[in-house]
Amino acid sequence: MGSDDRRALCETNFSYRNSCFSAIIDEVMQGIGKSRWESGLSSGVKPKIDDAELTGGLSGGLPGEGPLRIDLSKVMSDTPLKVKLLRGLWSLFQLPFLPHTPKGLSPLRIALLRLFGAKIGPACNIGAGVKVWVPWNLTMGEQSAIGFNTEIYNFAPVVIGRHVVVSQHNYVCTSTHDYTHPHFPLVSMPIHIQSQAWVASGCLISPGVTIGEGAVIGARSLVTRSMPVWMVCAGSPCKPLKARVVREIEETGTKDRGTGIRE
Repeated sequence: MGSDDRRALCETNFSYRNSCFSAIIDEVMQGIGKSRWESGLSSGVKPKIDDAELTGGLSGGLPGEGPLRIDLSKVMSDTPLKVKLLRGLWSLFQLPFLPHTPKGLSPLRIALLRLFGAKIGPACNIGAGVKVWVPWNLTMGEQSAIGFNTEIYNFAPVVIGRHVVVSQHNYVCTSTHDYTHPHFPLVSMPIHIQSQAWVASGCLISPGVTIGEGAVIGARSLVTRSMPVWMVCAGSPCKPLKARVVREIEETGTKDRGTGIRE
């Protein structure tokens, strides 16, 4: 290919790219002052386009943005420095709590929780992947269990009674935000899960809730208010459905090696 042919090819490609670029500019400028833009180009003066034009006349420069009512720059933490340091120290001891770690590490997990102030009774079980934000705000009665990948977000106390099962993938959350306050402060309320209750997999337990003695919370339930004793409850939001009736069985005196519960 000669030099003249290469020059002609380059000019053709440049003209094609220039026409494509002009077409894109035309589409972008539709509805935001195309005629004024073109007049500015012809006069050699670049026109000014303010944020209101770019956002369809909305204030603040972002779509849908109005007057500032929630100011997160003024959110204040009332957590004492000592507590923050303890939480930082606690974060260094999370290796035994990682998912897929052996079940046999439950005693070590319990020992670490107790070291940081948790009150945990005998014969309890803490599964792999369990996340406890504030160990000194956790109380568990004897023979109770927390299943794997359950999160205890306990800036207020979480009290779990005796012979309670909190199954896997649950979120026990003691905190929310005051969405009516302009500074969006954190609000925390204790959660009580009374003895012999069962919280099945994948539930959200909201701040201030009490799960009554012997109650069953069905899988994937959203518990926004307290549930009565010895009732089967489920749903989103969770509601009592029927009484929990525990049948009588003949005690054989044998024990399950894994749990210590009589068969």
